[in-house]
Amino acid sequence: MVKTDVMMSLIATESTSIWSTTQRDCHRLATTLAIILSRRRAVSSSIRSKSIFLDNNYPNYSWLLPGWLVEERHMDTGRIYKYFYDPAGSLYYSRAQVLNAWDQSGLVILDDD
Repeated sequence: MVKTDVMMSLIATESTSIWSTTQRDCHRLATTLAIILSRRRAVSSSIRSKSIFLDNNYPNYSWLLPGWLVEERHMDTGRIYKYFYDPAGSLYYSRAQVLNAWDQSGLVILDDD
């Protein structure tokens, strides 16, 4: 299901959602999200959580490259787990792992600061 506003689109699936600023980005990120969700293991019904998928258009994750997603899994206990995914759906457990993967791939990142 896709709802489009002037500058923001939301794609929702069951207990997950993904935010992106353009329709084209939504399509690309929806593909990545489909890969991620197809690989997800079944979670015990006693564990309650809500997952939100965000991209580099969300202020806290503006450092991510286009096509990358972060999953914030909000637990009933208040704890938030963060998982990072590249466009192919590979999983990274921290910002440090993401930056290391970029470094190992030979990617050069220029910071505007």
